[in-house]
Amino acid sequence: MSIKNLGKESLIYGTGHVLARLVTFLLLPIYTHVFTPEEYGVISLAYAFIGIALMVYRYGMDTALMKYSVQLSDDEKATHISTIYLLQLFSSAIFSGLLFLIRNHVSEIILGVVKPEWIIILSGILFLDNLWNHHVLLLRAENKPFLYIFYSLGNVILTMAFNILLVIKWNLGIEGVLISNLMASGFIFIASLPVVIKKIKLLHIRSEVAKNILSFALPFLPAGIFTMIMELSNRYMLEWFEGTHAVGLFSAGYKLGIFGLIIVMGFNMGWTPYFLKRVKEKDAKLIYDVRMENTYSSNRPQIVKIPSSNRDPLKPQKIAVPLEVNKRELRNPFVIPGLQKVKIESQLNANYNFKNFVEGDSNRLARSAGMAVANKPGGTSFNPLLIYGGVGLGKTHLAHAIGVDIKDKYPDKTVLYISSEKFTQQFIDSVKSNTRNDFIHFYQMVDVLLIDDVQFLSGKAGTQDVFFHIFNHLHQNGKQVILTSDKAPVDMQDIEQRLLSRFKWGLSAELQLPDFETRISILQNKLFRDGVEMPEEIVEYIAKNIKSNVRELEGVIISMIAQASFNRREFSLELAKQIVDKFVKNTKKEVSIDYIQKVVSKYFDMDVVTLQSKTRKRHIVQARQLAMYFAKRMTKTSLASIGSQIGQRDHATVLHACKTVDNLTETDKQFRKYVEDLRKKLTF
Repeated sequence: MSIKNLGKESLIYGTGHVLARLVTFLLLPIYTHVFTPEEYGVISLAYAFIGIALMVYRYGMDTALMKYSVQLSDDEKATHISTIYLLQLFSSAIFSGLLFLIRNHVSEIILGVVKPEWIIILSGILFLDNLWNHHVLLLRAENKPFLYIFYSLGNVILTMAFNILLVIKWNLGIEGVLISNLMASGFIFIASLPVVIKKIKLLHIRSEVAKNILSFALPFLPAGIFTMIMELSNRYMLEWFEGTHAVGLFSAGYKLGIFGLIIVMGFNMGWTPYFLKRVKEKDAKLIYDVRMENTYSSNRPQIVKIPSSNRDPLKPQKIAVPLEVNKRELRNPFVIPGLQKVKIESQLNANYNFKNFVEGDSNRLARSAGMAVANKPGGTSFNPLLIYGGVGLGKTHLAHAIGVDIKDKYPDKTVLYISSEKFTQQFIDSVKSNTRNDFIHFYQMVDVLLIDDVQFLSGKAGTQDVFFHIFNHLHQNGKQVILTSDKAPVDMQDIEQRLLSRFKWGLSAELQLPDFETRISILQNKLFRDGVEMPEEIVEYIAKNIKSNVRELEGVIISMIAQASFNRREFSLELAKQIVDKFVKNTKKEVSIDYIQKVVSKYFDMDVVTLQSKTRKRHIVQARQLAMYFAKRMTKTSLASIGSQIGQRDHATVLHACKTVDNLTETDKQFRKYVEDLRKKLTF
């Protein structure tokens, strides 16, 4: 049910109530003409008693009926509706029977006159009104506002018609008013009975179901009673102090003001089934307002909003595996050897999902492609899907989000997330234990394979070979492969060409540095999930000054929360500047020759020792020249000192390296990209 439908149904309910109140209002001149103020006061007291007594008759079962009719499956719904209705049938009969027995004692208390026969009529009205109200509640739960209004308005019209007949024509007085109400309730009860009959599947009360229903419903009883007392007790107070004459005058005037509640009542009637339907949806969340004492900085308590998480944990996938070939068990590299079943844990983190992955210009392509893959894994042209980008930009988050979404939409599919380092280690273990084929067969059974940081496969020929066979099998059988990397396929070093060509089959989507608007959104999302409210100017300051990656943005927020919590400091721009300065300064301190060598070595997938070695291999020489180039540009160290720290070279070698880098940057497109990438990594 959409917001649009909610507005439409609220309008229908509101219009119906307006018409019902209008018809009731038309009875006012009849009553004021026929009855004295004292007599009209007695009628008002009778209706006030009906309003309060109905709360006792229902004891929260109307709320329970609405809840279970909306949120349960068909079989469970039928059982609960049957139990609720039978409970209401028996309890209403008991309550009306008690009223009949004590009619002589309560007549004067309730009505202000000794008329026990009127109490008998009221007990019948309460019995019928309570039951037919449950009939039409089912129509509200099924989003049938027109039928609901038909029966509700029908009751009012019949009541008016019988009043004209019995009160005006036959001159039966107050008793005629009560009988008119009883007859109208009886007609509507009979007319609406088919609504509930087709829902009832049981002719007896199930004790376990009844116990659960009552535990939910009974807590609503005190609230309902006290609400009606607050609304209707004014009649009895007037009767006590001023007599029924004052009650009659007050009730006549009260009917004029009731129209102000029409809009609210209409919305409430449409809102209840809408809310109950939304609550049972997977993406529904409650937001808790938590009141926290804030006596250190002010006298006012602090309110934080914390969204709930109602996600169920991801369940492991069990797969039936044929074992007749070798007469032994297929080993699962994720579990202890010797287990009898192949049970695949997805290794996914359900906290990483699309809902908390903030979309912006920097990641829109990758996110959209990921959602397309999640909707139809293996059925799009994005196979494989390679997500690449710098550190802390959301590659791992997006990979998990795709996997989690696939598990939500296709629970029977086997989804597996693994880092390239773990994949490599498992392969090494399989070689040691002579179970290489089992290792390959295991991964070939997976429906969706997600491998993180695939660039770390570089230089590992055996692992690349086995992954080549796994990839081919999965791709040829329509299975989905998702990869993440810190660089594009064209920039990967020491990866077999046959593997690189397959990486390029699908879509390579880049995650770039987030722009200012995206950084603002990321910060706001983080604050919302943590239940923290922070002034907008502070959020903007952080977003303007932290540009490197998402991890640093979230790190600043965590530091702000920690400072505010542990040191009992309020969020301020001064505090934000202190924390941001520390982050920026720390980054600047890291730009040393050692740091440059580490960054360059990691970029080209080699260690620092290889970078500093005497080898003349072209890619190593270029990496060494780039390290010298950036050391000269980004540090104040002399050429001789740079040369001595980077492979024991002299200053002439450093100077030659800088000139070579400048020349290659102008003439070689690929080399220019190396320079740009490294500059970004070293700058931020």
